[in-house]
Amino acid sequence: MDWIPAKIRLIRQQFQMTQLELAQASGLSQRDISQLENGRKEGVPKEFIRFLHTRGVDLNWLFTDPAEEVGQALAPAKGYTAAEPGAALLVEEERVGYGASPKKAAPVAELRMVDAAAAAQYAARCVEPAFEQTLPALTLPLPQVQQGRFRCFQVTDTSLQPDFQLHDWVIARLLTPKPSVNQLDPAAIYVVVTVQRLAIGRLTPAVAGAVQLVVEAGQAGAEFTWAHVQELWLVTGRLSFQLPAPAPDTLAAQLHNLLERVQRLERER
Repeated sequence: MDWIPAKIRLIRQQFQMTQLELAQASGLSQRDISQLENGRKEGVPKEFIRFLHTRGVDLNWLFTDPAEEVGQALAPAKGYTAAEPGAALLVEEERVGYGASPKKAAPVAELRMVDAAAAAQYAARCVEPAFEQTLPALTLPLPQVQQGRFRCFQVTDTSLQPDFQLHDWVIARLLTPKPSVNQLDPAAIYVVVTVQRLAIGRLTPAVAGAVQLVVEAGQAGAEFTWAHVQELWLVTGRLSFQLPAPAPDTLAAQLHNLLERVQRLERER
């Protein structure tokens, strides 16, 4: 097993430890580590094997002759070539243990961001692939945005308060195929893209084949012909970079009111 010293040295280097640090962590002496790396120690101490196992080292890889590793279904780790002695070592964080199979990476969703400037031309250019590529992208490794196509739209007015503040971003999922007017949820908030404009708000059926955008205070705003709606997005969340206003000190307010009542009673005597 003359390959073990080189593998132990490579393990220590991957741990980014000195011989002294590895000795202290494993319960051996620095001399033991030096002898292990230089092949001057007979066998590998059990406590050191146990330490390597707890640190995620694949013991099968450690005790396998590199000549027998050729053809195994272990991909070379990032940063090494197959010809290098550490080809089966863990380098990427997504892998578990030395020579272990890669973890399945968590899916990451890419959300294009439509700010106020992009919203002004979105209706006319949303079908252009080149236009979509000009939109900045936000990646979110969240399960809530894995199923379907999502996009972020910036809120450009105060009509959606208190649900959304000015300059917040709504996270919306594309509804495809487009639902019928009767399938709209009057309590939901939508991003509506017609042939002429982009709008965010609640929708309510109007005359046949049309819907109205419900704006501030429940008042009906712009009316859209349903056939002219190019895209319909259902708002499912938000991004906000604004801290909420501090809550009033209710206890101080109650004490103030109590003091005023006491003073008023004293004046009435």
